[in-house]
Amino acid sequence: MEEKSINKLIEKIYESSIDSTKWQPTLLSLAEFLDYEGIAIIPYVTNNMHLRISSSETKKSDSEYYNYYIDHMPLKNLMGIERRQQILIKDIDYIEKNKLQNFPFYSDFLHKYSCAYTEKVHIFESDLKCAVAAQRGLKYLTSEKTPNIMIDYFVNHLKSSLIIHTKINSILKEKNMFSKMYDNIDFGVCIIHFDGSLIFANKLIQEYKSDLFKISLNQIKFPNPDNQKNWNKLISNNKEHDFSLSESNIAVFSTTDHQKIIARAISLPDILIDQIGVSDKCKVVFFYNLNTLENNTIELLRALGLSRSEALLAHRLGCLMPLKDCAQSLSISYESARSSLKTIFMKLNINSQNELIALLTKLSFIR
Repeated sequence: MEEKSINKLIEKIYESSIDSTKWQPTLLSLAEFLDYEGIAIIPYVTNNMHLRISSSETKKSDSEYYNYYIDHMPLKNLMGIERRQQILIKDIDYIEKNKLQNFPFYSDFLHKYSCAYTEKVHIFESDLKCAVAAQRGLKYLTSEKTPNIMIDYFVNHLKSSLIIHTKINSILKEKNMFSKMYDNIDFGVCIIHFDGSLIFANKLIQEYKSDLFKISLNQIKFPNPDNQKNWNKLISNNKEHDFSLSESNIAVFSTTDHQKIIARAISLPDILIDQIGVSDKCKVVFFYNLNTLENNTIELLRALGLSRSEALLAHRLGCLMPLKDCAQSLSISYESARSSLKTIFMKLNINSQNELIALLTKLSFIR
């Protein structure tokens, strides 16, 4: 029976790594099984502050415990072999039971919650620096006997789960950062894993309503076989399709109403590889004319004096398409595109493509 209970608790610990809402009930179940009044995780560094969690049902208690521990815990700075070898430390091995009341951590805080003292294990890993602290009830002040299984029995499972949780939290933060960067622009941006799955898709792609593609099982799927073939080739990592950061693959997709949608894929820049911890075989894909957001920018360009064809060319150039590719997508010659570009510069009173990009960036925020 005890073995089954232990296995169930271990399952709960690892489930919590991917669902942060499960930490509180998991720690509560663990505390009840080990006869603790409560269990808390105390992060030691700022990038682990999302791990300020406990078996308590109120966040106020989590915050109060953390503050008392950091400010008043008499053994918080205990150094030496106990800290580095990840072994169980009992307060009463360093402070006599009858002297605990001399310290505010016990007299003003723990005793208020019917707790006597703490048993804890320090964890110091590259991705995780914290204490797993478990509180014994007041009855243990008069009892010499403690349960056979204590918090250190589960600490390696807790450590592994907390590290996984920390990495997932980091990825979610990066996705949030990407959203802030890319959700307000008027073209689609997504990051594709080398196995074809989506790592990130901006708001325009997530909310795209058309028969061109859909997001299914965390992948972009094209109902049209030719479009799907072009997509597979675009994101392929085969050597015959491989390309460097300075180059790009471009694909043109057709909707059922014969609209042409242009996509470009480039290799994931090193800075993003380092930030989100993914393979260098991942790709960034840009979709340039997915919906009416493009039409909004085009209409604004036309309001500034450009013809429709000039506005379409300006929009593609602003999305960093090479002039040659712009000409091809608009079914005009390269020389015609060059001539139109000179006219665009004159009408918009600008002198370079960089100024055009800056103007289009401003226009993309106008709704």
